[in-house]
Amino acid sequence: MSKKKTFWPYGILLSLFAIVLACIATIVFASQYPVYEDKVYFQTYQEVDENINEIRAKQEIFEKFFSVSLDLNSSKDKKGRVVYDLNQDQNTLRFVLKDKIENISSEFSAELLLTRPHTNEQDAKLGLEILQNTGINSNVKEHFINVVLPRLEKGRWQLQLKIIADKDDGINTQAVGFYTYEIFVR
Repeated sequence: MSKKKTFWPYGILLSLFAIVLACIATIVFASQYPVYEDKVYFQTYQEVDENINEIRAKQEIFEKFFSVSLDLNSSKDKKGRVVYDLNQDQNTLRFVLKDKIENISSEFSAELLLTRPHTNEQDAKLGLEILQNTGINSNVKEHFINVVLPRLEKGRWQLQLKIIADKDDGINTQAVGFYTYEIFVR
């Protein structure tokens, strides 16, 4: 009688060993890349999670009374998103904030975060200058938010804008608008 050797028990042990090594490699690789926190609402994830209904209500109030646009050439990418093209030597931007309703009096404050998608390493809060222009119709106001950008590397950037409007309409409500603009520096 000849004894045949089988290697399937060794195969099972080797596969279990390979699975353990793959788990260890995944943990080591994942620990080298920190979690990216999205700051669209200028708050931590936990604060947004606790106050999302209030944030959305203030956003709806803001969009009811005001409209915001970026005064820059825009186009659409393959996914249909609006993107703005910026030359590398261009360092000023202008946001236009228009009243949708006549005779609304508001005081504005704004914050702007310049960031790269998927990383927090190059985040920068930029200084803003808010100017008012009454335009043709003195009842509907336009406000200009001027921004001076630092020298930007070529590639994709995001401008995350937060505008706070303290309206004096008898009930003294506060409206907050959050906007994100995709910028491609060429």
